[in-house]
Amino acid sequence: MMRKINHLTVGWLEGSLTLLVDKGVALLGQFPIALLTSVDSTTTLSSSAIGQMIVERHPRCKFLGDGIVIPDGLIVDIAKSLNLFHGFDEAWFFEAEPSLPKPKDGWLVAPLNLNFNELTPTISAWIKTLHVSLGWAMALA
Repeated sequence: MMRKINHLTVGWLEGSLTLLVDKGVALLGQFPIALLTSVDSTTTLSSSAIGQMIVERHPRCKFLGDGIVIPDGLIVDIAKSLNLFHGFDEAWFFEAEPSLPKPKDGWLVAPLNLNFNELTPTISAWIKTLHVSLGWAMALA
C-alpha cells in the first residue's frame, strides 16, 4: 500500500532486508551511500558494540550522529559478514554522502506505522533537504 505523506511517497511492502541480502538482490547495493540508523532495535549505533565493529572492520565507514555512513554499496557485504537485519532495522540510501545526521524524532520502524501515521515535519524536511533516495525499515524478520 502506497500513499503520499508531506509530498513523499511512503508505503508498506511485504519482505525483509534479510531476504534482499540473502538472495543477493542488487537493490541495496545500487546506492552509493547508506546511512544505517537502526540494527536489531539498536538506534545509538555510535555507542554500540555493533556500530564499533562495523567502523573498525570497514575503515571507509564512519559515524554521523548516532548512525553509520556506509559508502560504495558496502551495506550488503557488511550485512552478510555480520549477519545483520533480523528485525527493527532502518537504513537510508543516498546518491551523495549525507551532511546532517538523521533527526532523533523520526523513525520508519515501530512505533511508526506508515499505513496510519504521519512522518514528523523534522524527518520530512531532512528527507527533502538531503535528497534521500530510499528509506527502508524492517519490523520483523
